[in-house]
Amino acid sequence: MVRRTLLPVFAAVALCAATAGAQSARHTTHSTRTTHSKTKSSSKASSSAASSSASWAPVYTDDAVTVSLDRAGTHRRSDGTYDAHLKWAYNKDKAIGRNKSYRTLVERRYLDCTSLASKPVSGDTYDAANASVSHYATSTRDLKYVDWATRPAGTSGAKAYAAVCQAIAKH
Repeated sequence: MVRRTLLPVFAAVALCAATAGAQSARHTTHSTRTTHSKTKSSSKASSSAASSSASWAPVYTDDAVTVSLDRAGTHRRSDGTYDAHLKWAYNKDKAIGRNKSYRTLVERRYLDCTSLASKPVSGDTYDAANASVSHYATSTRDLKYVDWATRPAGTSGAKAYAAVCQAIAKH
């Protein structure tokens, strides 16, 4: 049951990472649990809460995407990495699954600014009308099994994470 549920979520995460110029993240053989938002009302509530309570500051822009950092939602972790709250706003729809697309990804991601590596913690995607498309969340217990992924040098993803780390350093 868990594996059938995870395939679409991992495909969505991989698509999100690929559109930002990312390599696919490597995972160990342990599965990562995810949770899915079942009701549109709770999704819309979290969408409006994320938009209204966040203090988004754009930190990177190119022809395809604008990446913003929520400084208030970003914190340094005890191991020196950051729990970053990011918003990826794309200029064009991005495919997710067979019949869905999204325009915005709002995510929490652990970020190691020394190596520009990251781990996905949770994320929500929204279409052009700001309606919820999908949700994923990796449990704290399972995050230890997720490898740190790096973006290829020179890609939008690598440039965006470098800009996020610069913004965090200035904060």
